[in-house]
Amino acid sequence: MKAKPGDILMVRTNHFISRLIRFGQRGYGKPASEYNHCAVCIGNFEIVEALTTGVVRSPISKYPTDDVRVLKVISFPDDGKYTTAGDTSMRVNAIAFALSCVGNGYGFLTILAIAIKVLTKGKIDFNIQGTSICSGLAARSLERLGYNWNPWDPAELTPAYLYTVLS
Repeated sequence: MKAKPGDILMVRTNHFISRLIRFGQRGYGKPASEYNHCAVCIGNFEIVEALTTGVVRSPISKYPTDDVRVLKVISFPDDGKYTTAGDTSMRVNAIAFALSCVGNGYGFLTILAIAIKVLTKGKIDFNIQGTSICSGLAARSLERLGYNWNPWDPAELTPAYLYTVLS
């Protein structure tokens, strides 16, 4: 599995909550809804991911290769002029952001906020600072590469949504 720093690792796990997440994402289609977790590749075969224990740094090897897909990302410089040096510096910025989140708590209330937002058709929406869900961490890191999620809140994006945008 070849992943550059800044790429997004999509993961399929088989816990009860994982299956619930995949079930809830089925509206994005079969390929996208197959993955219930994502992480930011930071180089040296390591990732930063948001787990229920919080945001941690982990080895990529913790996941079986059959359950993983690497989504290659590109950078979008403000001036619109792609260069290798510019891409590298933007990737460094994305990785620095992901690493700065290590130690943050997991976004249990973010999950609740997403559920309430869906059930109320967007009439009730709230966010908790200083916590992350896996796809929110990935989306916020991708902002450092020039990805723009407007009008959506990047903290509330799902793994399936990121899959559809990046593949």
